[in-house]
Amino acid sequence: MSKVILLIAMLCCGTLVQAQQYSFPYDGTTRSYLVHLPSGYTAARAYPLVLNFHGLTSTGAQQQYSSGMDAVSDANGFIVVYPNGLNNSWNAGINNANVDDIGFVNRLLDVLAGQYSVDAQRVYATGFSMGGYFSYRLACQLSNRIAAVAPVSGLQLGSCAPVRSVPVLHIHGTSDPIVSYSQVAGSLNYWRNRNGCTAAAQTTSLPNGVDLTVYGGCTQGAEVRHYRINGGGHSWPRTSLNGSQVIWTFFNRFTLNVQPSNPAPVVSITAPASNAAFSAPASISITANATDANGTVARVEFFQGSTKLGEDLTSPYAFTWTAVGAGTYSLTARATDNEGAVTNSAAVAVTVTGTGGDICAGVPAYSSTANNYVVGSKVTGSNQLYECRSAGRCNGWAYYYAPGTGIYWRYAWTLQGTCSSSRAATVDEDVVSVYPNPAVNQLEIDFNAPTAAQVKVSLTSMLAKDAVNSNFSAHAGENKLLLDVSKLPAGLHILTVVYDNEIIVKRIHITR
Repeated sequence: MSKVILLIAMLCCGTLVQAQQYSFPYDGTTRSYLVHLPSGYTAARAYPLVLNFHGLTSTGAQQQYSSGMDAVSDANGFIVVYPNGLNNSWNAGINNANVDDIGFVNRLLDVLAGQYSVDAQRVYATGFSMGGYFSYRLACQLSNRIAAVAPVSGLQLGSCAPVRSVPVLHIHGTSDPIVSYSQVAGSLNYWRNRNGCTAAAQTTSLPNGVDLTVYGGCTQGAEVRHYRINGGGHSWPRTSLNGSQVIWTFFNRFTLNVQPSNPAPVVSITAPASNAAFSAPASISITANATDANGTVARVEFFQGSTKLGEDLTSPYAFTWTAVGAGTYSLTARATDNEGAVTNSAAVAVTVTGTGGDICAGVPAYSSTANNYVVGSKVTGSNQLYECRSAGRCNGWAYYYAPGTGIYWRYAWTLQGTCSSSRAATVDEDVVSVYPNPAVNQLEIDFNAPTAAQVKVSLTSMLAKDAVNSNFSAHAGENKLLLDVSKLPAGLHILTVVYDNEIIVKRIHITR
């Protein structure tokens, strides 16, 4: 996982929303997500996790604001994550058909489990509009990891075969002009039948023109619930109904409790051997053995860290990773069986070395016409080694993104070091921390430098009219810089730290 953007303080419709934003490479591109931790979070206990998906053309940050779920998270003690969809959409069956969003969410859950103390039995999904559609798809295809779903203004598309009964809460306005209420009955009936709900529907009239219908008697303790907002439109309910609180109250009743009828597959990497060494440019053949005790293996995917390298649908499962530059890599395989159960293999570490200590040995030169760079691709240019951090930009117009020379190259490439040298530039955004944020008159910047170097710091307003700049010589280890921000206007500002040709960006809010 790459923490490309760490902290944001975003002014949204006059309300300050604080969260952490992270990203990691997946399937040849960079995927990002916002994380809100509940008040008093501690790693000493396991927390429920709610995935909250935005609608078409929207973003995770906008969903965070419009749903108001952070306040419910703080009051009830659960983690809420707002993923960002590619092209501001989700592959729910009607959009983004070539985007592996199910695989992204599956990987995201793995990453979050490594970042935070997550109760794997209490992971839930909700979303608005297209995000609601996608929540239904997760109920179908990740029912082995998602305990319950709560679509808002979204619909079930087609049929599916979840491995267990999935509790469903559906919220919809009768005057929705985008997703017609006339289609809601089909979604509810599908999940009533899918979950084997045999009890008669019970409808209760609530205040503010809201009707609640409950379908009980479902298998495995599931339930189907529907809040009908009479006269409601296409929006997340916050007035006639506190949608986020209602959703959490529903989620809090259910745990995953995956039935033992579908044991997960078994997968292991059989080649290369752990700690195997290769010479750049390397061609690494990765093979895996995968079996399923009560079914079949649907596919085996191969990863380097969080980056998906490829997949194989048939045994023997194999993938060849070519043109691998110098570096140390962690390889894993993930097997998915015919009912959706997933297992990750143990990691295998491999090392690729250049000749004579040259980190650029065997690494191809950057080409503006290559058009095949993916996250992790390495190239050389002007006697420097670069690694692709954004596939879209790495393959973009050279004038903007050519490594080292394009005017915005740092948004596409990460400088790894100088050729003919065994030293690599290993700067991580974690080396910089700021306090306080929001700031009033003074901002403290703590900088943990791997080596001594010149550091350039600038804090600039969003309109680039006001700025504070500072240059200092950092020594190896802990460094501290105090910036006087008393003359900067209130609002959102961009903090830029340049260290050894690497750039680190954070968003800072100034209050008055």
